[in-house]
Amino acid sequence: MFASSGILRRYGFLAEEEILGKTDFDLNPSSFARLYVKDDQKIYESGEPIKNRLEPWFSLTGLPQWHLTSKYPLYDERGNAVGIMGIILDVDSQKSLPEVMGRLLPAIRFASKHFSKPVDVRKMAELCGLSVRSLQVHFKESLSVTPQEFVMRLRVDHAIRSMQDKRRDLGEIAIDVGFSDQSAFSRKFREIMHDSPLSYRKRLAQQSEGLRRRET
Repeated sequence: MFASSGILRRYGFLAEEEILGKTDFDLNPSSFARLYVKDDQKIYESGEPIKNRLEPWFSLTGLPQWHLTSKYPLYDERGNAVGIMGIILDVDSQKSLPEVMGRLLPAIRFASKHFSKPVDVRKMAELCGLSVRSLQVHFKESLSVTPQEFVMRLRVDHAIRSMQDKRRDLGEIAIDVGFSDQSAFSRKFREIMHDSPLSYRKRLAQQSEGLRRRET
C-alpha cells in the first residue's frame, strides 16, 4: 500500500506508516465508505476502471471538496486483479485537469458564480462555444454528471459551508443557495451526500469539536 503526500495531509497523517491498516470506514463517513468499497468490488470483478467521476472527498473538518476520481485495477503476473490504484484531481486546480475538462472551465466558472439562480444551460454552452447537446455530452464524459447536476452539487456544497453557522436555519439556507424550499433541498442533499441535512450538520459539528480538542 502507498499513499501520496496529498492524501496523507487530507486525512491528517504525517507519515505513510500511520495510514497502514486503515479501512475506508476508518477514514470516511460510513455512507461514502460503503460506496467506495462497492466501487472496489466492481473493479475487482469486472476489471473495468472508473474514470473521471465527480465526487466529494472530505477535509479534516468534514467539508466536502469536489474532485475527479479515477480507479484502475492492478494485476499480478498471472493477470489477476490484486489491488486498486486511485487518482484524485482537485476540480479547483485548473492545471491538474484533463484537457477536455479545460474546455468546460468557462461553464464551470459561470455556474460557480450563479449557482443560486435558475440553471442557464444555454448560457453555459455559449460560453464554451458549444451547442447545448455538446455541452451535455462533455459534462457527462468529463464529470459523469449533467450541467444541471453539477449546479445542484454546487448548491449543496455552499449549503454545507453555511451550515457551519449554527445560528442559520436550514430553510433559510435552502432558499439562499437556490432551492425552492427546504423539502427540495433535503431531497437533493440526501441524494448527493447520502445523509439528511440535519444529521450531516450534527456530524459536522462533532468533527469540528474533535479537531479543536486535538489542536489544544
